[in-house]
Amino acid sequence: MTQLSREKVRNKIIAAAKEEFLEKGYKEASMRSIARKCMMTAGNLYRYFSSKEELNVQVVSEPMLLLDKLLKKVTNDKLTFYSEDFDLSGDNLANLKEKINVFVDEMVDIYQQHKVEFNILMMHSEVNDNIVNWCANLTKYLLVGRNSIKEFGEEASVLAQSYAVGLFSGLKEIFAISELDTDRMKKVTKLYLESCLSLFQFDIRKSLGD
Repeated sequence: MTQLSREKVRNKIIAAAKEEFLEKGYKEASMRSIARKCMMTAGNLYRYFSSKEELNVQVVSEPMLLLDKLLKKVTNDKLTFYSEDFDLSGDNLANLKEKINVFVDEMVDIYQQHKVEFNILMMHSEVNDNIVNWCANLTKYLLVGRNSIKEFGEEASVLAQSYAVGLFSGLKEIFAISELDTDRMKKVTKLYLESCLSLFQFDIRKSLGD
């Protein structure tokens, strides 16, 4: 099979996977069903993608790449979705609010251009779990660093994980409201994320110490 023919088959598989993920969700989607949509055997499908997770990563790769590029741009290369260490020193809450507004404007544009892939990205999967965990680690960094509560690291981890899960649930609901046009979606998303910023403004040390 020529390289061009293999690429056509890969694209056919990716298109079938998008349909399968949207119909059934990531958890219930199966490689066997995707293979049937492509009129090939499951064994042949595995020659192209070794697992459902690998296929899912490929499906959402373009919006993920664009989002990561956007994140690096608005944070002056301080943050990437693949970084484990965070350094936002010098950024106050006002700066973060401004960066959030810029991020939301372009994120919604990315969503409008890649709705199918973006909706799949928001589904529960290993890719989604990795993003949620990244958000939880960033949230913990903000909680601990801005409130000087290193002695409450365990509590901060629990809070951060809860905030991150809630953050994604809220964004998923916003993007699911199809009647919102682009401008309204940007306004609602900005308002939502700005309200999330308020989490870092109350006296966490006092609350945890009581």
